[in-house]
Amino acid sequence: MIVDATSVVFKTGPKINCHAFGVRLQSQKISFDQADINLDIVLENAKVKDLSGKLGIPEIKIDKLRLKNLGAEIKGDKSHIVLNSLTVDLYKGSLKGVVDLTYVPKFTYELKGHFEKVDMAELRQAYEDVFSKLLGKASGDISLKGTPENFDVVKIYVNIPEEGQIKASLLKPLMQHIPKNSQQRKDLELLMKLDGFVLLDVANLNLESLDRDHLKGSVKLESNRFDLDVNLSTDINLEGGLMGSLDNLQKILSTIGGGV
Repeated sequence: MIVDATSVVFKTGPKINCHAFGVRLQSQKISFDQADINLDIVLENAKVKDLSGKLGIPEIKIDKLRLKNLGAEIKGDKSHIVLNSLTVDLYKGSLKGVVDLTYVPKFTYELKGHFEKVDMAELRQAYEDVFSKLLGKASGDISLKGTPENFDVVKIYVNIPEEGQIKASLLKPLMQHIPKNSQQRKDLELLMKLDGFVLLDVANLNLESLDRDHLKGSVKLESNRFDLDVNLSTDINLEGGLMGSLDNLQKILSTIGGGV
């Protein structure tokens, strides 16, 4: 991991002010540059008693994801830092939340956030195989907890209330339950042949970690046009643990879709 800055300015007084410009971080999964960090630091016996300030990052890369215009208020002490009022632009949508970073006795982090109107069509830039099969604007909640090596806890709830659509081919396992000569089946078969999408009236997804190598997933899909009502729960084994969840998005989608 590499961390550096273009310049750092210190001002002394009752509090020490540290203003770092052009902060850059490069690691295997996360990287950013041009970050601006402005901190007021109170020392006691040559140790940090209290710190507060603001953080701004124009763009962060997390694996294949791109997050823009991150801003947060910083509050902390000698053992942990909290990023309050965290905001970030996320694929034409937004995320708001809080991050708690603990570095004594060991480094851990916890993120709790709510995202709104994330455009899944835009996410194709990052994960073409997955988001080429889904359309709509997603909102929901996310909770992550872990260490730099892995996630210990993952909880994600996704709701797609606006123009949700799913590739018709993902509903192929349903065909055996639909009468052969029904209009419903004919319409679905035509959409599959045309590689088209099914308009959804309800689309919800829940993912929750069972341990570092397993997720529990549930999905609810409803389409009035196709008289579709699906409720499914399944367990998902992950290669590379929960930290590999981003790399396993295709497997997660396929596992859930295959059980419809």
